[in-house]
Amino acid sequence: MSIREIVLFTALLTAMVSPAFAERTILSSSGASFEPPKGFTELTQQEIVVKYPRKNPPKFVVGNERRTTTIAYDVRDIPLSDEELPKTLASLEQQMQSALPGLEWLDRKLVKMEGQRWIFLEMTSKAVDTSIHNIMLMTPHDGKMLIINFNSTIEEFPQLEKSLRKSIKSIKLK
Repeated sequence: MSIREIVLFTALLTAMVSPAFAERTILSSSGASFEPPKGFTELTQQEIVVKYPRKNPPKFVVGNERRTTTIAYDVRDIPLSDEELPKTLASLEQQMQSALPGLEWLDRKLVKMEGQRWIFLEMTSKAVDTSIHNIMLMTPHDGKMLIINFNSTIEEFPQLEKSLRKSIKSIKLK
């Protein structure tokens, strides 16, 4: 067995026994990744369409068993550069204020994670049947917008807040 084969075998073995590695979710072809909370699983395309009935739903979503707390992620064909982040943040604040009923801002700022600037928006708003706690992160990726949206019912958020924030801290870019 060559050194290369030994290293590959060791890496595969580690992946099989390491829960943190095994649970890491890759954000499509972007190479970005994060660790979802324990017990979160991928939503099927049918579940995504039902949960996000708008015209252009996210391509990838993981969620808890009841699907009342989810993490949606996607790379959108929306041009975005690091220089545009402050202007995009201001524009998003305005658009969301008029589009989301009962919106209450908890935080809205630019943050640095993994050496890259991100738009960080945290808010509560009213959905059709419940109130929602949202944490949205956006950053440029290959000239497009990488979006990760943490979404939970107001009632459930306190129980999952620690694991959701841990998930945010686990975000890695390639």
